[in-house]
Amino acid sequence: MKRLLLWIAALFVMALLVALGASVVAGGPDSATVARPDRSQPDALTSDLQISKVRYGSGTIMPGTTVTYSVRITNAGPSLAHDVRVTDTLPALVNYQSCTASQGSCGPAGGNVVQWYAGEQNAGESNTLTIIVQVASGASGQIANKAEVRSADFDSNTANNVVWLTLTVTQPASPTPTSTPRAPKRAFFPILMKQFVGGTTPTIIFSDNFDDGLLHGWTRNNGNWYVVGGYMHGDYATGNAWNIKDVSGSNFTYEGDVNILSGTSVGLTFRSSSDGRSSYNVMVDAVANTFKIVKQPGNAVLVSYSSSISRNHWYNVKVVVSGTKIEGYLEGVKRLTVYDTNFSSGQFGVMLTSATGAFDNLEARTLP
Repeated sequence: MKRLLLWIAALFVMALLVALGASVVAGGPDSATVARPDRSQPDALTSDLQISKVRYGSGTIMPGTTVTYSVRITNAGPSLAHDVRVTDTLPALVNYQSCTASQGSCGPAGGNVVQWYAGEQNAGESNTLTIIVQVASGASGQIANKAEVRSADFDSNTANNVVWLTLTVTQPASPTPTSTPRAPKRAFFPILMKQFVGGTTPTIIFSDNFDDGLLHGWTRNNGNWYVVGGYMHGDYATGNAWNIKDVSGSNFTYEGDVNILSGTSVGLTFRSSSDGRSSYNVMVDAVANTFKIVKQPGNAVLVSYSSSISRNHWYNVKVVVSGTKIEGYLEGVKRLTVYDTNFSSGQFGVMLTSATGAFDNLEARTLP
C-alpha cells in the first residue's frame, strides 16, 4: 500500500509540471530536463538594439585622406541582449587601416567588411566602435557605408538596426603655381661644362617637359599624378609617394625644376626600384628648410644643407652620380656631397613627402 501511494504522488507531481507548461523528459525515476526558451520569439527575452554612425572630425575629404568612423550601439531594453555583433561594410574606395572597440573584439572579416563582436549588452548600455580608413587614390564623388547590428534575442524594433553614412570625396583643385619666372632650359650647369670639355659628349637617357600633356612611361606609387599647365602635378596627403619613369641609369646627371605647392618636401628620385621604396632622393624641404639627399627605405638623411625653402617657388635641383659618389646642386651651386654603396643603378622618378608638388624640365644624361 505504501508503494502504491508513492507512485500516485509521483504521478501527481508530473501532472502538475505539465500543467505549468514545462516539458518533462523522463530519463528514469530520479531525472528530468526542462527545455530552454527560444530567445528569437517575442514571448522570450526582448531588447531594442539601436545603431548610429558618424564621421569623427571635419574637413574636406580628398584621395589619400584618413577618415575615422565612429559606430555607436545602444540597448534600449528592456532585457539584456546576448551575442551582440555589428557588421560594417566599408565603401569599395577606402582602404581599411585599423579598428578599436570599447567592448568585445573587432577586425576585418574579408573583403571590405569589419566585424565587431560586442558580447552582452545590458539594458540602457552603449558601446562604441572606431574604424580608421584611408580614401583610395582614385576615389571621387559619394562613398556610402553601411553598418548593421544584430543579437541572439528578439528585437522589438529592427528598423533601427541598420545605418547608412554617405561622405563626399573631392578631387583636389589643380591651380597653376604662383611662381617666379624660370630661366630658359639649361642643358648643363656651367661647372659641369668644364668637366666635359675635351671628353665624350653625354647622351640623353630621358627628358620630359610635359608639354604634350601626357605621362608616357610613368608609373605611380601612391598619390594622384597628372599633367596640368605644362608640368607634372602630384597630390598626396600623408607619407611618401613616387612617380617612376621606365628608364634606368648607373652614372649620370639628373636635373629638374621642382615646386612645393603645399606640405613638406618634393624632389627627384634616382637609382630607384620600380616603386621608389628602395632609392636615393634629392629633396627640397619647406618644413625643415633644408636641401638634402635621402635614402629609402627609412627616410634616412645622408646629407643636408640648411637653406630657406619656400612653397609655390620653383627650384632647379640636380645630382651628379658616379660610382659611390653623389653630389647635389641647388640653383646651379653644389651644396651636397655624400658617398653610399647601397644602390649602384636604378630607375629615375620624382617624389613627394606629405606634400602636393609640381615638376618640370626633367632630364637625365650619361656621364662622359
